Amino acid sequence: IQLTPLHIQEFAKVLHEENLTDTTIRIYLTLLKVILNYAGKMNYVNYSIHPFIFFKMPVSNVRELDLSVEELKRIRDVRLFKPTLSIVRDVFMLTYYLGGINLRDLMEYDFTKGNCMRYIRHKTRNSKKNENEIAFTIQPEAQTIIERYISENGKLVFGKYESYEKVYSLVFRHIGKVTDLAGINRKVSYYSAR
Repeated sequence: IQLTPLHIQEFAKVLHEENLTDTTIRIYLTLLKVILNYAGKMNYVNYSIHPFIFFKMPVSNVRELDLSVEELKRIRDVRLFKPTLSIVRDVFMLTYYLGGINLRDLMEYDFTKGNCMRYIRHKTRNSKKNENEIAFTIQPEAQTIIERYISENGKLVFGKYESYEKVYSLVFRHIGKVTDLAGINRKVSYYSAR
């Protein structure tokens, strides 16, 4: 109840002095604002002047990660001589072909269920909101990659990188090398495929 707009300004100033990024500061302050708004809604507290009334949230950096069709084709077609880089490219392209599937969902899915993929995202599976099943037909381009890595239990195994953590690490460490070799001179991340 003692929080004022001055407290919020001072807190933001301290976060800046600690050299936190604008994105991190925005997350901290957004969470604080959510708590205060909830307290007000539940009548735990009543502000004549809301602590955030004058505060301007830091602007999030816009990351341009989208790819043109030409750039995507260059990634698909680049000749790679290291098996690890081929795996990175295959995971990237498979994510693209499967509608931007999360890596965790990709690694958990049983691909012996036919050519129609149906799943509920791992990230939202346990939320109390309605479960939204995602369903679509697996296209031939994706099926070609799947056949390369499918194991007996229907899950994908990318060589010695059999766990989600290992594949995640591999892709995030090497996607830049793949895109460099494809002649793309800007930042590309795994999420570009999404």
